[in-house]
Amino acid sequence: MLRVTQLAALEYDKKLTGRRPAGAFASGNNDKRIIDMAIEVNGTSIETTDNGFLVTYTDWNEDVARKLAEIEGIELTEQHWDVINYLRDEYINNNQNQPMERVLLKDMGKKWGSKPSSKDVYKLFPLAPTKQGTKIAGLPAVMRKGGY
Repeated sequence: MLRVTQLAALEYDKKLTGRRPAGAFASGNNDKRIIDMAIEVNGTSIETTDNGFLVTYTDWNEDVARKLAEIEGIELTEQHWDVINYLRDEYINNNQNQPMERVLLKDMGKKWGSKPSSKDVYKLFPLAPTKQGTKIAGLPAVMRKGGY
């Protein structure tokens, strides 16, 4: 969704001009429906959903990941990149698999030499490693319910 400040700016512009900015909302009787957003990376506009996930996962690169992480308030470390690259590899090379947290922990343990706890990976991605990590990895939103 539009961030509160963006929505307020759109409404403020509407008050000043008497009309909504072009492209701000869907046309017709669907005025409540907000269109997809975009992020700007290296002079290129990359389309995102209203929740901040990339519309097309092939638009992703490391600069896009850095921008998405910045938006999420995360400074990427080597461990972040390990998780991001793991999630991308699973999705792209394993029939669009989006692993659950328990599987992610097990596989990161193999890579890091010891199995991390949930707490360890939540320090990396505070809003859920498999969801926030997936967003920064440029993959579609995980639609399953929580749990193992």
